[in-house]
Amino acid sequence: MISHIVAVADLHGRIPQSVPECDLLIIAGDISPNACRDYDLVQSWMNKRFKPWLEKVPARHVVGVAGNHDFVFRDRLDVMPDNLRWNYLQDSGVEIEGMKIWGTPWSLRYNGWAFEAEEEELEQRYSAIPHYTDIIVSHCPPREISDVCYAGAEHIGSKALLTRVCELRPKLVVFGHAHIGHHGPVVIVPGTVGYNVACADSLNRPAYLPTEISVQS
Repeated sequence: MISHIVAVADLHGRIPQSVPECDLLIIAGDISPNACRDYDLVQSWMNKRFKPWLEKVPARHVVGVAGNHDFVFRDRLDVMPDNLRWNYLQDSGVEIEGMKIWGTPWSLRYNGWAFEAEEEELEQRYSAIPHYTDIIVSHCPPREISDVCYAGAEHIGSKALLTRVCELRPKLVVFGHAHIGHHGPVVIVPGTVGYNVACADSLNRPAYLPTEISVQS
């Protein structure tokens, strides 16, 4: 049974030194180093750092999505290591020990990064999230739910995602993208809580520890 979750996002190539033992580790995007379009560098980092870390992390299961800095997942899957120890979700789902999880990498269009789209396209993509989903893992936050990336900035969350979350009412929505929005739990609608699990600050420097989440059956 999945009862103890640890979640991270916005690693930007900096892997947490310590991850608490858990049933499920969630990685909510922006995994790659900051030089994310240097595919030789990303490939080297994935093989030398990310894959060994995944193999040793004290989680029984791992689920991850890409983010807007993860061009490698959009453009160059051929440089990814084989047999990574995780369930990678890209507008897709997985059931783990009875827990139905859906993952999506998309965020609102900003400046030509990976996996960006306007609200109309996001609405179509989020419409694929099935009913009776327990956990939504999204790089993008729902609109106005811990979705400010730096002081004085506008909200960068998706209205379409917020609407879909309110329709489906999953137990959890786990996301990142808005770095200083790191926070949780936030009640989105009754029965649904959101966690911004970003690990980086507004300058992409490590700032927050992995987030621990308890799940009631």
